[in-house]
Amino acid sequence: MNPTPVARTTLEIPIIRQEVTDRGGDYSHHILLQEMAPAPAFVYAKLGLPDQDLLHLETLHLSDNRPYMVEDRWVNVDAAPHIKTAPFDKISPNEWLVQEVPYSDGEISFSACAADERVAELLEVKVGTPLFLVERTTWMDGSPITTLKMYYTEGFRMSSRL
Repeated sequence: MNPTPVARTTLEIPIIRQEVTDRGGDYSHHILLQEMAPAPAFVYAKLGLPDQDLLHLETLHLSDNRPYMVEDRWVNVDAAPHIKTAPFDKISPNEWLVQEVPYSDGEISFSACAADERVAELLEVKVGTPLFLVERTTWMDGSPITTLKMYYTEGFRMSSRL
């Protein structure tokens, strides 16, 4: 018998639209950046990919027309080839990927960070404001799909039920 049992959980990727509406908000999003580009070295390291162009997406998620979260995402288009033609004017990259691209593994971390100039401007907070940061990477059978950072506004609260 193991004296210190390990609790396990599954990785469930929330759909931001659902997160907002479950809290009583009216959801919308804006794609701020959508381009094929070289990624920073830390992204290649996280995904375990050689230097190659990746799809870079920056999305502002809103609740009742107020900033809710900024999503900075890099996507391996080889793992999600149809993402180049996804209708992001109708559906967010978050929701499209959850619906269209299966994943087998994921890694997630939670931390606090201070809003830098860009994120502060988008979330309409002061530079240095404490924010809740979620970083997540997903794979399908060892092939990397996406890695992203999600910056939540002040007062965001995450809860889970075991």
